[in-house]
Amino acid sequence: FSAVRVGDWKLIYFHVSGKLELYNLRTDLSETKDLAGAQPKKLRELTTTLTKFLQDTDAQMPTDRRTGKPVPLPEATVN
Repeated sequence: FSAVRVGDWKLIYFHVSGKLELYNLRTDLSETKDLAGAQPKKLRELTTTLTKFLQDTDAQMPTDRRTGKPVPLPEATVN
């Protein structure tokens, strides 16, 4: 997985499933309430931030064992 934290917010991107989870660490330090569906604007903002970081650092994405292709960047999973 890859993750980014901006202020009180944390985004986790699970590479193989493409799932994104979003947490407000100020109110949910244990990361038990995924807010990805309830906060689409914040989800998109942090997804863009994480994608830009991965691109800027030329991060090598893992290979999906099922397809043999690199896992897509997180931005590709958000409509």
